[in-house]
Amino acid sequence: MSEPENKDENGAVQSEVEQPTETVNPVVEIIEPEVVVEPEAEPVVETESVPEVTPVEEVNSTEPVAVEPAVSSDANPVAMMAAKYLPKKWQYTAGAIVAVVIVLVGVTYMMEQQGRINTGMFDAVNKIIATHKAVALVNEVKITQHDLDISVSQISAGAKAQGLDLEDAKVKADINSQALDMLVNTELLKQEAATRDIVVSDEDVAIRLESLTKDVGGIEVLQERMKEFNIDDQTLHRDIKNELTIQTLLGAVFLEKGVKVTDEEIAAFYKQAAGTSEDIPPLAEVRDQIAAQLKTSKEQEVVTSFVKELKDKATVEVLM
Repeated sequence: MSEPENKDENGAVQSEVEQPTETVNPVVEIIEPEVVVEPEAEPVVETESVPEVTPVEEVNSTEPVAVEPAVSSDANPVAMMAAKYLPKKWQYTAGAIVAVVIVLVGVTYMMEQQGRINTGMFDAVNKIIATHKAVALVNEVKITQHDLDISVSQISAGAKAQGLDLEDAKVKADINSQALDMLVNTELLKQEAATRDIVVSDEDVAIRLESLTKDVGGIEVLQERMKEFNIDDQTLHRDIKNELTIQTLLGAVFLEKGVKVTDEEIAAFYKQAAGTSEDIPPLAEVRDQIAAQLKTSKEQEVVTSFVKELKDKATVEVLM
């Protein structure tokens, strides 16, 4: 016997489908109503309030079939999951719960950032954000807190070896200033090298890495140093590539500036040193050392002047 039909005021057939209760994965049985053929003289008039009915293929299985509500392609994933697995009467509840959770998480995070509460929920997130936070911009290129921390730790190691008090406020401030300046100058030199099409190959990096490993005393020692300064393999390879790139650039700059040491300069330096010390070896024995020292001093002057030129033309913004 067919189910009684309910019609709305427009004559459209409405079928009542009972929603399942107290089930974990509720499904809806499709009850195919008996089709009543309306006379041609009395067609059903569709109105905007009645959705268009699409044909449904006949299901030959006797098993109950779950009806998946239609979901628009631009729906969010939460809504799609709710529409697929929850009965219609539960979908709004699920959406409301998700919305409430999102709001609560957002409010909690905001209050933690303001220092009003401390749940510890976002410690890991805050650490990641702080690590990648920009501390300076060099021609819009970001220098991160992570790079600054590494630079500070390296300079601090040298300062400690010189006997400086790392807890002293002024020493800390000087180290941070030097670390940031070094990173800014490095970025300026990298950008200038790029404009000159200076490229360092992976083979060059591998050769330098092998040499560095031998210089520090082996791979185990190198890994300990990397761990001490919080440097991973990717950062190490990047730093070696930067080092070789800047060396190539500065070599070209020294040739352009004509950096060289004359015999007169060597003799004058030796005479000055001899006047302040009685126990000094003959000039022939220390000539090469004096020449190297004078060359290094001249090159440092050229680098300082060259970096200043680059900085004057650049846009450097310190965000600390």
